[in-house]
Amino acid sequence: MNSSLNDSVLFIDDEQKVLNSLQRQLNEEPFMQHYTSSQEDALEIIRAQDISVIICDMRMPGMNGVELLARAAAIRPDSIRIVLSGYSDANEVMSAINDGQIWRYISKPWKAAELILAIQNALDLWNSEKQRGELIRALQQSNDQLHDLNNNLEDIVRERTTELYERSTILEHIVNSASIEESLCFILTRLEEVSQTSKSNIYIYETAAFLRPSSLTPEIFQTMLITEPQTTDNLTLIPLHKSTTLLGVLVINNSAIMEHTNWKLLTAMIKLLEVSLSQYVLISQTPKIIGDMSAILRDL
Repeated sequence: MNSSLNDSVLFIDDEQKVLNSLQRQLNEEPFMQHYTSSQEDALEIIRAQDISVIICDMRMPGMNGVELLARAAAIRPDSIRIVLSGYSDANEVMSAINDGQIWRYISKPWKAAELILAIQNALDLWNSEKQRGELIRALQQSNDQLHDLNNNLEDIVRERTTELYERSTILEHIVNSASIEESLCFILTRLEEVSQTSKSNIYIYETAAFLRPSSLTPEIFQTMLITEPQTTDNLTLIPLHKSTTLLGVLVINNSAIMEHTNWKLLTAMIKLLEVSLSQYVLISQTPKIIGDMSAILRDL
């Protein structure tokens, strides 16, 4: 057995000479030792310290050993309890086993070698049960972590599946739509469903106007450059770029969208909006580009 000062044994006997004898015999043993002739002091020690083994006399004035060990078991259920007594009445022994939940009964006068061996075996049992409890807790923690990981994995798969479905739906509509403007409106509608909002819109810097009819006035965006997502009043404003060029501002009628929305999916939809909006801006610029080229050709 490998006892250490981490192991502690409490001896309780109303006769001080018994305690003195125990202390002389066990003085060299490598475990912490506590001795007391007071039952109340014993309970205080048990409450204050993680006692490994409790060795108690049976017949003591005031509170007998069975009652004391029963109270000790309620405080430190993992402690190993031993009765050391000069009385061997069968009824008392059975009461100690049933009520005091004792592990062993040693008669007085005891043999030092027998007592030391019993204490060593009790400490071995206490340490084994302690390690077993630690392993069970570690296993439960691992199971909880695995359960959380499985739940997180299910959430990740669900989010990814939803994202792929939305991408596929939007791309299919873009391919089959009659105009870029129609594609932009369709993406906005899907975005509203994902973010549980309504009346979203896009302010387009090229045309200085909103994509959809809006109660907001375009003038507020003409003087306000939105370069980072921000909230104002009940709106969330998200800039739409092509490389470093600011194309427009996505206006979402919900200032708390960042808190409850599948942000990965929303980000993917914003990317599709940026691609479609860059095409929309390019088409809007085409007449001007043609006019400029025609003017250059006339001057040649």
